[in-house]
Amino acid sequence: MDEKALAAALRQIAKGLTEAAAVLDGDVPGMERTARRIALMRRFDVPPEKGLDREEASKAFRENGYKPRSFGGWVRRGLIERDGDRRYLSARGRDVLAELSAREQQAAQDPQG
Repeated sequence: MDEKALAAALRQIAKGLTEAAAVLDGDVPGMERTARRIALMRRFDVPPEKGLDREEASKAFRENGYKPRSFGGWVRRGLIERDGDRRYLSARGRDVLAELSAREQQAAQDPQG
């Protein structure tokens, strides 16, 4: 094995060990994404009459690491509803939010899983 191949193999091993150590520390892959999703959904968890307007909704998406253009996908999946210029969490969205929040809380209480 040449030195470049050996160096590449050692980098792969180090990466794997770093990822394993992160999991042992409670940094479960995907948790950050779940936390962002929960935070975004909470922004829309308002009564329909107090729903977010287009600008507020775009800002909520950006602040939580999502592209505002992805809003349509959330509507198609039934998580967010739109009535005129108001956007708010649907009943299905509230169910998903409750499930995600419960999982997040359980993971925080028992990081070893």
